[in-house]
Amino acid sequence: MPSSHANRAAIMVDSVVRYPDRPAVRLDGATLRYAEADEESARRGAYEYAAEGM
Repeated sequence: MPSSHANRAAIMVDSVVRYPDRPAVRLDGATLRYAEADEESARRGAYEYAAEGM
């Protein structure tokens, strides 16, 4: 991996941009694409902020 990636979050963001339709996770016959993982992460983050009154 390029040394410019400071952490796993940066690698994930890069993967979402470059490969949105590729599988990010496969588990028990289910597949989650990078774009879906990004959408779910954003949705959960928004929920957490709302739950804390932000």
